[in-house]
Amino acid sequence: MKNFDLNDTLKLSFSVRRNIILLKEKKIPFLIVRDTVTKMKYIKFKTKFFDSNEILVVKIPYNLIAKLFGFKDINLITLEEDKFNYYSDNSFDRIQQIIQRKYGNPAYCDGTDQHLIFNIGELRLIHSIYEFRMGVYRHQVQISKDKNRFFKPTNYNVFVEMKLFVLEYLPKNMKLTFFYFDNRNLSFIFENETEGFQCRQNNKSLELIPFEIIKTKEQEGRTLISHKPISKNSIKLEASSFEDSKVVIKEYFSRINII
Repeated sequence: MKNFDLNDTLKLSFSVRRNIILLKEKKIPFLIVRDTVTKMKYIKFKTKFFDSNEILVVKIPYNLIAKLFGFKDINLITLEEDKFNYYSDNSFDRIQQIIQRKYGNPAYCDGTDQHLIFNIGELRLIHSIYEFRMGVYRHQVQISKDKNRFFKPTNYNVFVEMKLFVLEYLPKNMKLTFFYFDNRNLSFIFENETEGFQCRQNNKSLELIPFEIIKTKEQEGRTLISHKPISKNSIKLEASSFEDSKVVIKEYFSRINII
């Protein structure tokens, strides 16, 4: 049976029965509740996260299959997100610092720096924040014994190297507002309040498009934002490799930064 050290008091397993016995032995209060969205039952309790003073809410499946055969995932969320059911400001960075203090840098990611994967022996720890409804974000830490053989994650060091490369050519007075790289595809956006650049690269082509940001007011006073592509300085060409794309990106933004 695979176990996971959540802190110096709790060594959780993937067995419902063993975890309940452990919680009772440690005199840790827990509840069996039903999720309002999924309608699934789970065991819920609070405990410290690793060697920090951060308290997280632990959620363990409590359905018939889990009780009979065990389960594959343990989920953890912050107190704020458990109470209000939405992402709390800075919680991702706060929790990530605790994880990296214990395990160092992640081994993999999913093409962004908001879905990070740590290999811990036979287990996998995934720290992620993602949008599950329009404008509503879910932030969680998931400890899993199931390594999806069909999912091919991106080497995190390669991801960081590519992001640093892109940042090197960030135009003056702009910021990087989107970045994605998964070894096969690269996308990023540079922008400020009035203009920006979008880059899209896959295994067949590279496209760089400048755009104008247009803001208008509705009668109700709401601000509408639209992006108008600018044909001047746009490029689209075949790219046989990332090395070819990097040369084009470097030359393009080096020229833009001089203008």
